[in-house]
Amino acid sequence: MYGENVRKVVPIESEEFGTVMCVCIGAMMVGSIHMTVEEGQMVEKGQEFGYFAFGGSTIVCLFEKGVLEWDEDLSINGKASLETLVRVGMGLGRGTRAPAMT
Repeated sequence: MYGENVRKVVPIESEEFGTVMCVCIGAMMVGSIHMTVEEGQMVEKGQEFGYFAFGGSTIVCLFEKGVLEWDEDLSINGKASLETLVRVGMGLGRGTRAPAMT
């Protein structure tokens, strides 16, 4: 049950996806969550922003409605209530917003 584990909520502001809420969950045998950036600090795509100390863990990302089109395998598996293996660096979908012009 996620409600009984260590949690940290990390809001991320993105031009492409708006506000993304990342909920870091330290699951079975996790002692703590260590953040390696400060609140308000800019990070690059793929840059570490923290880590779990010892044990299992997961991250739940919450997106604003309509800003993401999920990859087909995730949509199919989600509708069938099937788990999908996701590794660091794998794509999950595509943003539906056009990037801001600068």
